[in-house]
This record gives sequence, C-alpha cells and structure tokens, in this order.
Amino acid sequence: MQARFTLDDTAARALLADLSPSPQNAAIRRAVVSAGEVGKLLILIRTARGFDWRGYRFKAYSKGYAAKRAKQGRQTNPVPLLYTGQMLASFTVSELRDRLGVSVGPATDEMAERLYENITLGRDPMGWRGDEQDKIAAQFIRTIGKEMGTS
Repeated sequence: MQARFTLDDTAARALLADLSPSPQNAAIRRAVVSAGEVGKLLILIRTARGFDWRGYRFKAYSKGYAAKRAKQGRQTNPVPLLYTGQMLASFTVSELRDRLGVSVGPATDEMAERLYENITLGRDPMGWRGDEQDKIAAQFIRTIGKEMGTS
C-alpha cells in the first residue's frame, strides 16, 4: 500500500535541465525526498482530521468498536485512524526508481496489513488531491531552486 507521486511539472523539468550531470543526482534526491516528506505530512494531517485522500470523511467505526474506543477515552468521531499511532508513524518516503517521484506508505508488512484493513473498511488515506499535489510539486521546485541557487 503506497501512495505514489510523480513529478511531470514543466517548471520542474526546466530546472532539472539546467543541472550539470555531476551534482544532479544528489540535488534531485534531496528535492524528491523533501517533496515526499511534504506529501507524507499532508497524509498524516488529513488522516488525523478524519478525511480520506479524496476529501471525504472516513467511514464511521462499527458501533461495538466505537463503544470500546469511547470506554478507553479514545476519539470516535471523526475517525482519525489512530489507536496506537504505529501505522501512521511507520510511513516512510521512498524515491521511485523508474521516474521522478516518490512513494509514501507503511514501512513494515504488519503496518501495511493494518492499512489494508482500514482501506477495505472505507478508510483510505493514501493519495493526494490536486491541491495537495500542487503543494508537493511546489516543495520540489523550491528545493531544486535552492540547490541551484536560483531561489
């Protein structure tokens, strides 16, 4: 379960064309990872507020599970997908090997399983809306601009 973001932005491609071959890989890696961290943060913030990647509220917990959470003093509405915090805390950012971009998702199979269970229950945090994609691309462009000394 990974959310993937590829950078096909014309402005970003133009900036990359100006990089010399030797520092290009390091500069690109730093910019891609920086953009990926913004993407990860957007998922975490939105999820904690109880919204999926399309901007819809997560499906409610079952009555029994909601009662159990309430008895433990845990939040039940909106659904934040936080119980121990391990699943969301396990999210990592990885560079895509085949194109300019990143993937964000759980670092372990156990956490991927928990995520999958939530997705099958109507709670899918993985992905970005258009406005969020713009923020990720802007971070990439800012970081590359700093690397090149153009910002």
